[in-house]
Amino acid sequence: MNFREFLLAAGEDNLLAMLKNWETDRPIPDLYFVPMEQRLKEFYLVGGMPEAVVEWNETHDMASVEVVLDEILHDYADDFAKHAPIDEVEKIRWIWDSVPTQLGKENNKFVFSHVKQGRRAAELEDALQWLTDAGLVTKLELVEKPELPFSSAANTTYFKVYYSDIGLLRRKSGLTAETILTDHALFQKYRGSFAENYVLNEMLSMGETAWFWRSGNTAEVDLLMEQNGNLLPIEVKSADNTQAKSYKQFCARYHPPAGFKMSMRNIGEYMCGDTRTVSLPLFLTWNWKTYLNAQ
Repeated sequence: MNFREFLLAAGEDNLLAMLKNWETDRPIPDLYFVPMEQRLKEFYLVGGMPEAVVEWNETHDMASVEVVLDEILHDYADDFAKHAPIDEVEKIRWIWDSVPTQLGKENNKFVFSHVKQGRRAAELEDALQWLTDAGLVTKLELVEKPELPFSSAANTTYFKVYYSDIGLLRRKSGLTAETILTDHALFQKYRGSFAENYVLNEMLSMGETAWFWRSGNTAEVDLLMEQNGNLLPIEVKSADNTQAKSYKQFCARYHPPAGFKMSMRNIGEYMCGDTRTVSLPLFLTWNWKTYLNAQ
Protein backbone atom coordinates (compact mmCIF):
# COMPACT_ATOMS: atom_id res chain seq x y z
CA MET A 1 0.00 0.00 0.00
CA ASN A 2 1.06 3.56 -0.59
CA PHE A 3 0.40 6.26 2.01
CA ARG A 4 -3.02 7.19 0.63
CA GLU A 5 -4.10 3.55 0.76
CA PHE A 6 -2.69 3.33 4.29
CA LEU A 7 -4.90 6.27 5.29
CA LEU A 8 -7.95 4.75 3.62
CA ALA A 9 -7.36 1.49 5.49
CA ALA A 10 -7.28 3.51 8.73
CA GLY A 11 -10.63 5.12 7.92
CA GLU A 12 -9.22 8.58 7.22
CA ASP A 13 -11.44 9.18 4.18
CA ASN A 14 -12.66 12.54 5.48
CA LEU A 15 -9.14 13.82 6.10
CA LEU A 16 -8.10 12.83 2.58
CA ALA A 17 -11.16 14.49 1.08
CA MET A 18 -10.55 17.67 3.07
CA LEU A 19 -6.98 18.01 1.80
CA LYS A 20 -7.47 16.83 -1.78
CA ASN A 21 -8.06 20.28 -3.27
CA TRP A 22 -6.28 22.41 -0.69
CA GLU A 23 -4.96 25.59 -2.30
CA THR A 24 -1.32 26.58 -2.05
CA ASP A 25 -2.12 30.10 -0.81
CA ARG A 26 -3.78 28.78 2.38
CA PRO A 27 -1.59 27.20 5.07
CA ILE A 28 -2.96 23.89 6.34
CA PRO A 29 -4.12 24.46 9.94
CA ASP A 30 -2.84 22.31 12.80
CA LEU A 31 -6.28 20.66 12.97
CA TYR A 32 -5.32 18.74 9.80
CA PHE A 33 -1.54 19.14 9.66
CA VAL A 34 -0.78 17.53 13.03
CA PRO A 35 -2.80 14.32 12.52
CA MET A 36 -1.41 13.90 9.00
CA GLU A 37 2.13 14.31 10.33
CA GLN A 38 1.37 11.66 12.95
CA ARG A 39 -0.06 9.27 10.34
CA LEU A 40 3.06 9.67 8.22
CA LYS A 41 5.23 8.70 11.18
CA GLU A 42 3.01 5.67 11.68
CA PHE A 43 3.48 4.78 8.01
CA TYR A 44 7.25 4.99 8.48
CA LEU A 45 6.87 2.49 11.32
CA VAL A 46 4.37 0.08 9.80
CA GLY A 47 4.94 0.44 6.08
CA GLY A 48 2.50 -0.69 3.44
CA MET A 49 2.67 -4.48 3.58
CA PRO A 50 -1.02 -5.49 3.90
CA GLU A 51 -0.48 -7.92 6.78
CA ALA A 52 1.36 -5.28 8.80
CA VAL A 53 -1.29 -2.63 8.06
CA VAL A 54 -4.10 -4.95 9.13
CA GLU A 55 -2.26 -5.80 12.35
CA TRP A 56 -1.71 -2.12 13.11
CA ASN A 57 -5.32 -1.13 12.48
CA GLU A 58 -6.63 -3.99 14.60
CA THR A 59 -4.26 -3.71 17.56
CA HIS A 60 -2.26 -0.45 17.39
CA ASP A 61 0.40 -2.55 19.06
CA MET A 62 3.81 -1.95 17.54
CA ALA A 63 5.25 -5.13 19.08
CA SER A 64 2.65 -7.16 17.19
CA VAL A 65 3.37 -5.27 13.99
CA GLU A 66 7.07 -5.98 14.33
CA VAL A 67 6.36 -9.69 14.66
CA VAL A 68 4.57 -9.47 11.31
CA LEU A 69 7.41 -7.49 9.73
CA ASP A 70 9.96 -9.98 11.02
CA GLU A 71 7.93 -12.84 9.54
CA ILE A 72 7.85 -11.11 6.16
CA LEU A 73 11.61 -10.52 6.25
CA HIS A 74 12.13 -14.17 7.20
CA ASP A 75 9.86 -15.30 4.36
CA TYR A 76 11.80 -13.14 1.90
CA ALA A 77 15.04 -14.77 3.00
CA ASP A 78 13.46 -18.18 2.44
CA ASP A 79 12.19 -17.09 -0.97
CA PHE A 80 15.70 -16.22 -2.06
CA ALA A 81 16.64 -19.87 -1.63
CA LYS A 82 13.44 -21.13 -3.28
CA HIS A 83 13.32 -18.92 -6.35
CA ALA A 84 16.78 -17.51 -7.08
CA PRO A 85 19.57 -19.36 -8.91
CA ILE A 86 21.44 -21.40 -6.32
CA ASP A 87 24.77 -19.67 -7.00
CA GLU A 88 23.17 -16.24 -6.45
CA VAL A 89 21.34 -16.86 -3.17
CA GLU A 90 24.14 -15.88 -0.81
CA LYS A 91 24.96 -12.79 -2.88
CA ILE A 92 21.30 -11.73 -2.87
CA ARG A 93 21.23 -11.95 0.91
CA TRP A 94 24.41 -9.89 1.17
CA ILE A 95 22.92 -7.13 -0.97
CA TRP A 96 19.54 -7.24 0.78
CA ASP A 97 21.28 -6.82 4.13
CA SER A 98 23.57 -4.08 2.78
CA VAL A 99 20.92 -1.68 1.46
CA PRO A 100 19.87 -0.13 4.82
CA THR A 101 23.51 0.37 5.80
CA GLN A 102 24.39 2.06 2.52
CA LEU A 103 21.34 4.33 2.77
CA GLY A 104 22.76 5.59 6.05
CA LYS A 105 25.86 6.95 4.34
CA GLU A 106 26.27 10.59 3.48
CA ASN A 107 25.58 10.45 -0.26
CA ASN A 108 23.65 7.12 -0.28
CA LYS A 109 25.53 5.87 -3.33
CA PHE A 110 25.41 2.08 -3.55
CA VAL A 111 28.92 0.66 -3.60
CA PHE A 112 29.37 -3.00 -4.43
CA SER A 113 32.67 -3.24 -2.54
CA HIS A 114 30.79 -2.32 0.64
CA VAL A 115 28.46 -5.30 0.28
CA LYS A 116 31.13 -7.86 1.05
CA GLN A 117 34.82 -7.28 1.46
CA GLY A 118 36.78 -8.51 -1.52
CA ARG A 119 33.75 -8.79 -3.81
CA ARG A 120 33.58 -6.89 -7.09
CA ALA A 121 30.68 -5.40 -8.98
CA ALA A 122 30.87 -8.04 -11.70
CA GLU A 123 30.25 -10.74 -9.09
CA LEU A 124 27.22 -9.03 -7.53
CA GLU A 125 25.39 -7.29 -10.39
CA ASP A 126 23.19 -10.29 -11.21
CA ALA A 127 22.13 -10.62 -7.57
CA LEU A 128 21.11 -6.96 -7.42
CA GLN A 129 19.22 -7.32 -10.68
CA TRP A 130 17.35 -10.31 -9.24
CA LEU A 131 16.18 -8.22 -6.27
CA THR A 132 15.19 -5.40 -8.64
CA ASP A 133 13.25 -7.73 -10.94
CA ALA A 134 11.51 -9.22 -7.90
CA GLY A 135 10.28 -5.75 -6.95
CA LEU A 136 12.03 -5.82 -3.57
CA VAL A 137 14.42 -2.94 -4.26
CA THR A 138 14.59 0.00 -6.65
CA LYS A 139 17.70 1.34 -8.37
CA LEU A 140 17.73 5.12 -8.72
CA GLU A 141 20.25 6.01 -11.41
CA LEU A 142 22.28 9.19 -11.80
CA VAL A 143 21.64 11.72 -14.56
CA GLU A 144 24.41 14.31 -14.78
CA LYS A 145 23.27 16.04 -17.98
CA PRO A 146 19.46 16.09 -18.05
CA GLU A 147 18.51 15.26 -21.61
CA LEU A 148 15.35 13.46 -22.66
CA PRO A 149 14.90 10.56 -22.61
CA PHE A 150 16.52 10.12 -19.21
CA SER A 151 16.91 6.40 -19.84
CA SER A 152 19.55 7.24 -22.45
CA ALA A 153 21.24 9.93 -20.34
CA ALA A 154 21.45 7.86 -17.14
CA ASN A 155 24.72 6.59 -15.71
CA THR A 156 23.89 2.95 -15.06
CA THR A 157 27.05 2.45 -12.98
CA TYR A 158 26.24 5.18 -10.44
CA PHE A 159 23.05 4.64 -8.48
CA LYS A 160 21.28 4.42 -5.13
CA VAL A 161 19.24 1.44 -3.96
CA TYR A 162 16.04 1.73 -1.93
CA TYR A 163 13.68 -0.79 -0.35
CA SER A 164 10.22 -1.20 -1.86
CA ASP A 165 8.59 -0.86 1.58
CA ILE A 166 9.39 1.77 4.19
CA GLY A 167 8.28 -0.41 7.11
CA LEU A 168 10.63 -3.21 6.12
CA LEU A 169 13.43 -0.68 5.75
CA ARG A 170 12.73 0.64 9.23
CA ARG A 171 12.71 -2.83 10.74
CA LYS A 172 15.75 -4.02 8.82
CA SER A 173 17.62 -0.86 9.89
CA GLY A 174 16.98 -1.76 13.53
CA LEU A 175 15.26 1.52 14.31
CA THR A 176 12.70 1.37 17.10
CA ALA A 177 9.30 3.02 16.97
CA GLU A 178 10.30 5.40 19.76
CA THR A 179 13.34 6.56 17.81
CA ILE A 180 11.17 7.72 14.92
CA LEU A 181 8.22 9.02 16.92
CA THR A 182 10.43 11.25 19.07
CA ASP A 183 12.80 12.29 16.25
CA HIS A 184 15.62 10.94 18.39
CA ALA A 185 19.13 12.10 17.56
CA LEU A 186 19.98 8.53 16.56
CA PHE A 187 17.46 8.82 13.72
CA GLN A 188 19.19 11.81 12.14
CA LYS A 189 21.50 9.57 10.12
CA TYR A 190 18.59 7.86 8.42
CA ARG A 191 15.85 10.50 8.44
CA GLY A 192 16.75 11.96 5.05
CA SER A 193 17.04 8.52 3.48
CA PHE A 194 13.65 7.51 4.88
CA ALA A 195 12.02 10.59 3.36
CA GLU A 196 13.66 9.94 -0.01
CA ASN A 197 12.68 6.26 0.07
CA TYR A 198 9.10 7.21 0.97
CA VAL A 199 8.70 9.78 -1.82
CA LEU A 200 10.29 7.47 -4.39
CA ASN A 201 7.94 4.63 -3.44
CA GLU A 202 4.95 6.96 -3.66
CA MET A 203 5.97 7.98 -7.18
CA LEU A 204 6.54 4.39 -8.25
CA SER A 205 3.11 3.41 -6.90
CA MET A 206 1.60 6.01 -9.25
CA GLY A 207 3.41 4.58 -12.26
CA GLU A 208 6.17 7.20 -12.42
CA THR A 209 9.83 6.60 -13.21
CA ALA A 210 12.57 8.62 -11.53
CA TRP A 211 16.29 9.36 -11.58
CA PHE A 212 18.44 11.76 -9.55
CA TRP A 213 20.73 14.60 -10.62
CA ARG A 214 24.17 15.45 -9.34
CA SER A 215 26.72 18.02 -10.45
CA GLY A 216 30.17 17.17 -9.14
CA ASN A 217 30.21 16.66 -5.38
CA THR A 218 28.42 19.85 -4.44
CA ALA A 219 24.90 19.79 -5.93
CA GLU A 220 22.21 17.13 -6.00
CA VAL A 221 18.47 16.99 -6.67
CA ASP A 222 16.89 13.94 -5.03
CA LEU A 223 14.42 12.99 -7.77
CA LEU A 224 14.24 13.95 -11.40
CA MET A 225 11.27 13.01 -13.56
CA GLU A 226 9.89 13.73 -17.00
CA GLN A 227 6.41 15.24 -17.24
CA ASN A 228 4.81 16.29 -20.51
CA GLY A 229 8.18 16.54 -22.22
CA ASN A 230 9.67 18.72 -19.48
CA LEU A 231 12.19 18.21 -16.67
CA LEU A 232 10.62 18.00 -13.21
CA PRO A 233 13.02 18.36 -10.24
CA ILE A 234 11.89 17.23 -6.79
CA GLU A 235 13.85 18.14 -3.67
CA VAL A 236 13.09 16.01 -0.59
CA LYS A 237 13.71 17.20 2.96
CA SER A 238 12.82 15.23 6.08
CA ALA A 239 12.05 18.26 8.29
CA ASP A 240 10.74 21.79 7.76
CA ASN A 241 14.09 23.26 6.74
CA THR A 242 13.73 23.66 2.99
CA GLN A 243 16.91 25.55 2.14
CA ALA A 244 18.04 23.80 -1.01
CA LYS A 245 20.95 25.36 -2.90
CA SER A 246 21.13 22.40 -5.27
CA TYR A 247 17.51 22.87 -6.33
CA LYS A 248 18.16 26.56 -7.03
CA GLN A 249 21.25 25.67 -9.01
CA PHE A 250 19.34 23.13 -11.09
CA CYS A 251 16.54 25.60 -11.82
CA ALA A 252 18.98 28.34 -12.79
CA ARG A 253 20.84 26.01 -15.14
CA TYR A 254 17.98 24.10 -16.81
CA HIS A 255 14.89 26.33 -16.34
CA PRO A 256 12.25 23.65 -15.73
CA PRO A 257 8.72 25.11 -15.82
CA ALA A 258 7.77 23.48 -12.51
CA GLY A 259 9.31 21.71 -9.53
CA PHE A 260 8.56 20.54 -6.00
CA LYS A 261 10.10 20.83 -2.57
CA MET A 262 8.66 18.10 -0.39
CA SER A 263 9.29 18.43 3.34
CA MET A 264 7.41 18.93 6.61
CA ARG A 265 6.97 22.61 5.87
CA ASN A 266 3.43 23.84 5.27
CA ILE A 267 2.04 24.11 1.77
CA GLY A 268 3.02 27.08 -0.38
CA GLU A 269 4.10 28.24 -3.81
CA TYR A 270 6.81 30.58 -5.10
CA MET A 271 9.05 31.21 -8.09
CA CYS A 272 12.61 29.91 -8.13
CA GLY A 273 13.93 31.91 -11.06
CA ASP A 274 11.71 30.83 -13.96
CA THR A 275 10.49 27.73 -12.12
CA ARG A 276 7.09 27.61 -10.44
CA THR A 277 7.88 25.72 -7.24
CA VAL A 278 5.35 24.06 -4.98
CA SER A 279 6.29 23.46 -1.35
CA LEU A 280 4.34 20.35 -0.45
CA PRO A 281 4.19 18.56 2.91
CA LEU A 282 5.48 15.01 2.63
CA PHE A 283 2.11 13.66 3.67
CA LEU A 284 0.56 15.17 0.51
CA THR A 285 2.92 13.45 -1.92
CA TRP A 286 0.02 11.25 -3.04
CA ASN A 287 -1.69 14.40 -4.38
CA TRP A 288 1.28 16.02 -6.11
CA LYS A 289 -0.19 15.92 -9.63
CA THR A 290 -3.08 18.14 -8.54
CA TYR A 291 -0.54 20.91 -7.97
CA LEU A 292 1.51 20.14 -11.07
CA ASN A 293 -1.60 20.42 -13.24
CA ALA A 294 -2.80 23.57 -11.50
CA GLN A 295 -0.21 25.77 -13.19
